[in-house]
Amino acid sequence: MRLTKQYANALLKSTSKEEAVTVYKELIKVTDLFKQFPEYVGLIEFQTEEFETVRSIFAENVEPLVLNFLEVLAEDRLLSRLDTVVEDYRLVLVENNLLFEVKVYSSKPLSEDNQAQLVQMIETQWGSDYLIDYRVDSKTLGGIKLEVNGAVIDTTFRSRIDQIIREVQHGAKR
Repeated sequence: MRLTKQYANALLKSTSKEEAVTVYKELIKVTDLFKQFPEYVGLIEFQTEEFETVRSIFAENVEPLVLNFLEVLAEDRLLSRLDTVVEDYRLVLVENNLLFEVKVYSSKPLSEDNQAQLVQMIETQWGSDYLIDYRVDSKTLGGIKLEVNGAVIDTTFRSRIDQIIREVQHGAKR
C-alpha cells in the first residue's frame, strides 16, 4: 500500500464515522488554500516550527483533528503531497461507504427539476454524504445511468434494448 494511502487510512481510524466526511471537506478547503500559496507549503515542511502560524490562521475554521493531521504531514515532509493524501482519503471513504460518488449519465443536460428529483432520491437512498457528477453522454439513448461507488443503475433505452436482444438471443438458442 502506498504511503499516502496509509496516512489516509490512519486519518479515517482517528475520526468517527459521523465526522469522516466533514474532515474530507475541510481537507479540500485547506488544499485549495495551499494551492494558492505553494511556496508556503515548502517552508512549513522544512521549518515545522512555522506550523504554529498555520494553526493560528486555521484555528477558527478547521477542526483540531485536521490541524493535527496537517502537522503530522508537515513533520513527515509530506505536506507537499496533500493532494494525493486527500484523494486517497476520498477513496478510503468511498471504499467504506461513508461517501457516495454518484455519476449521472444522460443524453442531454438534466433540467433543474430533474436534478432536484435525482438529488432527493440519492439522499433518500444513500444519505447526504455524496459527491454528484453530471455527465452528458451522446451514446445514451434516453433515460439515465447512475454509477454509485462502482455499482451501476442503468435505466437508459440502450440498456433496455440490449436486454431485449440478449433475451431474444437466449430464447433462439433453446
